[in-house]
Amino acid sequence: MKIRLMQPGDLDFAMRCVQHEGWLSETRFDFENFLAYDANGCFLAELETQPIGICVATRYRRNGFIGELIVIEAMRGRGFGRRLLEHAIQYLHASGVKNILLDGDLGAIGLYEKVGFRKVCQSLRFLGEVQGKSHSPTQPFRAEDAEPIYRLDRRVLGENRQFFLARRLHRFPHLCRVVIQNDKIQGYIMGRPGNKVISIGPWIAPPEWAEPAEMLASLASECGGEKLRIGVLETNQNALKVIQSFPELRPSEPCWRMVLGPSAQFGMNDQILAIGSPAKG
Repeated sequence: MKIRLMQPGDLDFAMRCVQHEGWLSETRFDFENFLAYDANGCFLAELETQPIGICVATRYRRNGFIGELIVIEAMRGRGFGRRLLEHAIQYLHASGVKNILLDGDLGAIGLYEKVGFRKVCQSLRFLGEVQGKSHSPTQPFRAEDAEPIYRLDRRVLGENRQFFLARRLHRFPHLCRVVIQNDKIQGYIMGRPGNKVISIGPWIAPPEWAEPAEMLASLASECGGEKLRIGVLETNQNALKVIQSFPELRPSEPCWRMVLGPSAQFGMNDQILAIGSPAKG
């Protein structure tokens, strides 16, 4: 097996991979963003010139995230997935990343543990339609809100995701709401179209705010009745309380948040009500 860098011409294969897995959130737009952000972290595995797998490593300053790890079904069980994973780990470590995180599907947990990842907590998933409702403190995004959103995200997350957030805001400005208090943005919620769903996140609420559920209802008014998909870390009791206030949001199969490195704190702030993806906003 040979591992090379992914090229724009490989995106059709990447999309076939995620569609075969039935993943709802991954889109061509996401892969285009990965390539634009760091093409050196986008990997494709080949066997005799035929593509057989993909993996994406996203690096920040101290933290990195591995995702989109897929080997086509006919080639599984031969160690190709592990080689792709180890290649991505080596790349992130060489880039200076100290902590590598991922959200592991249940069937792949054994693989991740073999290379040193440890479980942190369950990464829960919820799916359903939410009735939209206006809420005066939660306002539509305006162009001048972008920089305050970037600053808030950096402060709460501890890393700089401006590249991904900016591309999201440029492409889907209608799927962003901001909370304004004392003439300042104190929170925001974003959505992005997936496969017949709107993936919610990042979603950052003002600390100790009494109305976080209203942020989701406000954004739902722009979602055209599509189902919403929301990821929540099980350790965030505030987020779970908000999600459980929407009985129409039903749990689906969870993942495990896992880490390779000393710290698993990336994305573990209680103000983050929906994970989004650490790798793509």
